[in-house]
Amino acid sequence: MSTRKPKPRGRSFARGNKAASKGQPRTVAFSCRLPERTAYKLASLAFGRCSRADALIELIDEAELRQ
Repeated sequence: MSTRKPKPRGRSFARGNKAASKGQPRTVAFSCRLPERTAYKLASLAFGRCSRADALIELIDEAELRQ
């Protein structure tokens, strides 16, 4: 006897799993000038190669340097 799969509910479920199932990062429109090091950290985060904490620390450091 086969069991039924639970029905996905909500848009976020479908969006996140579509991107993950294709091996692609979730993307949002974002435009600003960033130092190369910071942009690399964010790209690594998008592709799952670094932690959120690393990316946030990098962004905070860059913001402090610009003030």
